[in-house]
Amino acid sequence: MKGRISCLRWKHCSAAVCPLADDWQRHQHIDGERICGWLYELAKDGGEARLRQALPSNAVDRLATVSPALYSRWYAIRKRLREAARSGSRMEAGHRLSLIKAGGIVATTAPQCRQLASLAALAAPRGDAQHGAG
Repeated sequence: MKGRISCLRWKHCSAAVCPLADDWQRHQHIDGERICGWLYELAKDGGEARLRQALPSNAVDRLATVSPALYSRWYAIRKRLREAARSGSRMEAGHRLSLIKAGGIVATTAPQCRQLASLAALAAPRGDAQHGAG
């Protein structure tokens, strides 16, 4: 695949501009078209670190190098990635989902532990004495 760094999503990706392609400048982006998912992740807090865990380093290096040029060339890309930067990471959400175990959910932060404890208390079976029956 000459001119392109190996991408895990290339078979299914429908982004008009691939930042991993050497010839990305020859392509056009029209407002409303899909944008590379890796660029969305890169735009988020801690995105580059998450990408470095999931992608080859040369791919992350290319994304980090090319993204400023993409932002300056296409306002629509810059706008959507800035909006995406305000939301959570899909990669991180996927990681949290992978923590679900057969017997329950594994909480990874203190707020999650409190939330899960509250949910567990609500879901616990209640005895008749608690409802005043009897």
